[in-house]
Amino acid sequence: MKIHALTTGNVKIKNRFYAGKGAGIFRKLNIFRDKDFTSRLPIHSYLIEHKEGNILIDTGETADALNPKIYPALNKKFIFNNTKFFINKDIEINSRLKTLGLKPEDIKWVVCTHLHQDHIGGLKYFKNSEILVSKKEYKAAHTLLKNLNGYMPGNWPKWFNPHLIEYSKEAIGPFTSSYKLAEDVWLVPTEGHSNGHMSPIIKNNGNYYFFAGDSAFSEENMINLKVDGVCSNYSKARKTLINTREFIKEYPTIYLPQHDPESEKRLTNNIVTTA
Repeated sequence: MKIHALTTGNVKIKNRFYAGKGAGIFRKLNIFRDKDFTSRLPIHSYLIEHKEGNILIDTGETADALNPKIYPALNKKFIFNNTKFFINKDIEINSRLKTLGLKPEDIKWVVCTHLHQDHIGGLKYFKNSEILVSKKEYKAAHTLLKNLNGYMPGNWPKWFNPHLIEYSKEAIGPFTSSYKLAEDVWLVPTEGHSNGHMSPIIKNNGNYYFFAGDSAFSEENMINLKVDGVCSNYSKARKTLINTREFIKEYPTIYLPQHDPESEKRLTNNIVTTA
């Protein structure tokens, strides 16, 4: 099994977006009040070359994100006030796969950790793949509050009809439910950042690879239980971080958030996280 980090661009976000402050609506208002941005953060996808078929975790962002016309009014105001994207068409996910000698048609499964735009921007390339989304996440993206919670289903491909994941009661460490996708590949609920966020866990050569999505923006945030500023549910987000820390204490784990500048280094050098 081989695992690759594929960077589809970079983004700067407000510091209070990266690690929130305050409760309820004030948590989001504090993002607008904040004047300071993080350094550039990667927008990673991860490719797993698995014997049962290639797995892509998230599809990253595309140059479409720079076009204000794709955003509903509420999302446009939030995105252009609180983020700065550094993206171009040459590094979209189809081009990144090409560097490995692959085409989108070579991907058997696309696992969406959640349905925020910077994680599914490249879905348009994967019409022939089986796309997996948690059932809870898909439902959340169709509520009246969908735009407020960061979902923009109007931008999804018209053919988008994902396999909706419902978990079994098989526990994986402190995670009390899971979905087995393939040999040594599980999906576990890591809710909080979004209502139905999920994370793949892969066992390979004695280590576990925890693909955190946005359940934490960095290893440091996870270890110190720093919940982001845009979470849909603070209590669930914090509980996810607690469960993740417990998992890492129990199993040798290489921890891989999608926006952590150190993720690729940990992956390349097999650096196990200590919590």
